[in-house]
Amino acid sequence: MASEQKARAERAEWRRKNATVRLTTLDEIRDEIDPPISGTIEELLGLTWELTKMVCELGGKYDASQPLQRNVTRIIRP
Repeated sequence: MASEQKARAERAEWRRKNATVRLTTLDEIRDEIDPPISGTIEELLGLTWELTKMVCELGGKYDASQPLQRNVTRIIRP
């Protein structure tokens, strides 16, 4: 329990130190053009997967790098 709280505190501290914050208005955002991202479909999907893993881990509830859990059951027939 204490190690989980320590890990959360460390993640929060890392986010506080490394986050880039920019205050802007909606009008300024509408005027900005997103530059195209170069790369193959495979590379772009790879980037998307990395972002998905990061989002899953932000909450601290899931570990996206952990393999999928496989439940094993036993059926006993009468």
